Amino acid sequence: MIKSPVKRGSFLVLGSNRYEDTSALITLASQEGIFSVLAKRVYQPKSNLKPLLIFGNYVDLEYRYQEKISIASSLSVLYDASFLSSDYSKAMFLLFLQELSNTLFRYGDSYPLDEIVKILKALETEDTLSLCLLSLGVFLRHLGLEYTVDSCALCHRKDHIVSFSEEEGGFLCEDCAKKRDAMKTSEMELHVLRYAFMEVNEINVKRIVPRSEGRKILTLLTQKLERSFDLTPFKTFSLLYQSLL
Repeated sequence: MIKSPVKRGSFLVLGSNRYEDTSALITLASQEGIFSVLAKRVYQPKSNLKPLLIFGNYVDLEYRYQEKISIASSLSVLYDASFLSSDYSKAMFLLFLQELSNTLFRYGDSYPLDEIVKILKALETEDTLSLCLLSLGVFLRHLGLEYTVDSCALCHRKDHIVSFSEEEGGFLCEDCAKKRDAMKTSEMELHVLRYAFMEVNEINVKRIVPRSEGRKILTLLTQKLERSFDLTPFKTFSLLYQSLL
């Protein structure tokens, strides 16, 4: 029988499910979308595929399509996320990010791979709460749910922004806020909300948001995802929130 050609690509590990005694089905994300590979005998002591069991690992993977499924053959680790679990708040962030990824994305769905990998790499040294906000902004933007935070959502005026409206989908200027009878939002909360939708780059991953306002906006954006997809509350969110107090 002619073997299918070996394929190779860079992938983010999103999760694993045990398959039979020693193998696992691994969920991976690439720029092309979400898919699964079978890691045979990955639970055996000498398996070179064990990095596929760690969520957040970024790997260069070789695999082959065989018997209606892709089979992992070999890999090299491009980024090792295992040490992040030694810090409690970072470990909770990883759990939350894993739940978001596996809930919001299905087989074939495109995934914001580059941005999430940048955030995971920054998590080693930078502020967890701030990176949580950037991650939520990435997902909301990728899923077409981004708020208007660079101008008034109604009249597109860029100055005299005084309020935020969930109903209107973003910031409101002073005039539009009066017309909608919208309450003023604190200037710092507006700054934090704007930050959540900033570009993921070397400068922005180093920014640190204030704790109180940061947690408030974190809750708001998480609830936005839950409402938009009619989801039950994310199970890991309360653990993450408590770790950020």
